[in-house]
Amino acid sequence: MRHKPLSFKGLAVALLLVLFLGILGCGTAAGPPETSSPAAATSAPERTPAENLRSAPSSVAGGAGDPAGVPALQTGEEHTPAPSGDRENTTAPGGQRAAGGPKVTLWVTRDFGRETLFAAEVPLPPGSDVLSLLKNHTRVETAYGGKFVNAINGIRSDGRGGRLDWFYWVNGVLVPVGAADFRPDPGDVVWWDYRDWSAGPPAPAVVGAYPCPLKGGAPVLILYPEGQSDLFRQVAGALATQGIQACGSIVDDRAVLQRNTPVLVVGLWRDLASSALAKIVERGARSGIYCRLAADGFTALDERGNATVDLKESCGTVLATAAGPGDRNPLWIVTGTDDAGLKAAVRVLEDPSKLRCRCGVLVQESQVTALPAGGAAR
Repeated sequence: MRHKPLSFKGLAVALLLVLFLGILGCGTAAGPPETSSPAAATSAPERTPAENLRSAPSSVAGGAGDPAGVPALQTGEEHTPAPSGDRENTTAPGGQRAAGGPKVTLWVTRDFGRETLFAAEVPLPPGSDVLSLLKNHTRVETAYGGKFVNAINGIRSDGRGGRLDWFYWVNGVLVPVGAADFRPDPGDVVWWDYRDWSAGPPAPAVVGAYPCPLKGGAPVLILYPEGQSDLFRQVAGALATQGIQACGSIVDDRAVLQRNTPVLVVGLWRDLASSALAKIVERGARSGIYCRLAADGFTALDERGNATVDLKESCGTVLATAAGPGDRNPLWIVTGTDDAGLKAAVRVLEDPSKLRCRCGVLVQESQVTALPAGGAAR
């Protein structure tokens, strides 16, 4: 029986069928499709509370926001292992789990934290920004299209040429965007304060949200004077009680000025006064540092930068500053006039309540006094 030759169309169809079967065979020969293991699916950590502000750009040109500078771990430096403990996003500062879903800590104060108007751990509804969170728990009046907080609980900004306004920090760093444009993460600390800023702009960083912003991101770099590595171990131990990782190195100006991780400098002031810290501290209230430091004693400053109380013996201090609002890597200073004063300042790092809602503190023996001067002693 004679067969009709295949037409061109039939030949094309046959060739396509053969090609398809060949491709299918190649796909099945390699085995079943690849799937992600549970470990692989969770290998990328979620953003932690401290990283929250590290995603915000610095508003100061030439600041420490993104230097090419010092690596977090330098040659010859010391470091501590990662502390154990709860590190989920639902963990409140201090290691206490926020029960009942995502929460944040919300503080509303006036006069540099001297008077508390509201303080609680509150629920964080999905998609909440700082402004909506504030409205959920206080009476808020806004201006400029609803994005500027003009009053909280009836306390209004001074619009008659004065400098009384509401400012907010998240995890101890002044935020460079409006409250309606910033979304906090679970575990964050949001602090609103009504204050007179006649002496200068609001502090770019404060100690009041401790252990934030030192906890949750890259290890804190502890800088200490040459030959005094015991200070590193003391501070690293105090930070570890709050779940903070740390590494250490000898203090130098480049590490102080070009920060790519939070930096904490520790030492007697007479050993630190020749470093770049001196010029930073000299700026006083303009840097949010309400304390004048000298080898023979410390002087507390008020909110206008005026000297108030001189402390000459066994005095320590814990201070914070930054290159500007949104600086992802603030600078902390823990120093003292002598060994007793320095040890007293280091001990404060083991108790966040001593720093709560404070720009900085002076320490003498067991007494901790809020800075700027005028606040009640704790």
